[in-house]
Amino acid sequence: MQKESQTYKIAPADRLASVSEYYFSKKLKEVAQMNAEGKDVISLGIGSPDMPPSEKTIETLCNNAHDPNGHGYQPYVGIPELRKGFAAWYQRWYGVDLNPNTEIQPLIGSKEGILHVTLAFVNPGEQVLVPNPGYPTYTSLSKILGAEVINYDLKEEDGWVDIGAVVRLAPIKDVKTMIYAFFELASRVPNVRLHIMGGVDDEDYAQECYALVKQLRLDNLIFTGRVDVVQYMQKLDFTILTSISEGQPLSVLESMAARRPCVTTEVGCCRELLEGAPGDDLGVAGYCVPPMYRQGLADAMERMCASRARREEMGRIGQQRVDRYFHHEQMLDNYRKMYQATAEHFHLE
Repeated sequence: MQKESQTYKIAPADRLASVSEYYFSKKLKEVAQMNAEGKDVISLGIGSPDMPPSEKTIETLCNNAHDPNGHGYQPYVGIPELRKGFAAWYQRWYGVDLNPNTEIQPLIGSKEGILHVTLAFVNPGEQVLVPNPGYPTYTSLSKILGAEVINYDLKEEDGWVDIGAVVRLAPIKDVKTMIYAFFELASRVPNVRLHIMGGVDDEDYAQECYALVKQLRLDNLIFTGRVDVVQYMQKLDFTILTSISEGQPLSVLESMAARRPCVTTEVGCCRELLEGAPGDDLGVAGYCVPPMYRQGLADAMERMCASRARREEMGRIGQQRVDRYFHHEQMLDNYRKMYQATAEHFHLE
């Protein structure tokens, strides 16, 4: 006796009723359709790599693939060297001490961590704070678990774009050009503020700056004097530097470390800080224009004001660049190498 084949429809769980298709999945379908139509699409979506890893990385992977002991499961908590590396990074970057043996769990990706943390701590009906903008997975998982999503802005939104300048009031900082450029910006963009933070090096020049602001009636330009820059950075959307001459400006590094993009003049190594040195493929962390170029500074600030998403992406890139290339230990090591090379060249002991 033959059995008739039957088709059974398995209904998904009720908890999935409020969950739609993954945002980036829909976007990739749209991009694929546009490509099929012959359109040239530049995707700024999920950040999938568009270039291979370095040759050294590939070579290391290939060499380890030949290791007969390298194909088993990893320990459930990851290898000790990896956990120690994570702990050192957190301490260096955030000042947080973590026990690599009990407080660090390596993951296969961010979604895995978000999933398990949400499952472990969130009950149906509870409220979950989700940053805006934020990763779509934060919201979708909370909805699956029946939690209430409460969105909050990464910078408290008050309708203003706040620009900061950490400078001494001195001619070499060209604060007057900054003031004129901001005057041009304020005529184009509503609700912008400029905070000039720093002391006075040249009293006569400072008085000229104060008088210029008064003459231009820039009520939205604030001379703060000396402030706690670290705390003040929380109020800012991006920073600006208009110096005529610089070496490696610490104010730009501080801004990037605080995840704030920058508009700078092309002096010293500013372009390298914002765009990266050869071999640095992280991306752009701000805009660089010629010194004393009011129009260019105003244009760059206007572009920065136009998109919060762009500012936040540039800020993320800047923070990664500082973390990768600009630590105190790296500076000391570079100086040692330079002195050692000099000593060897001149046969010094």
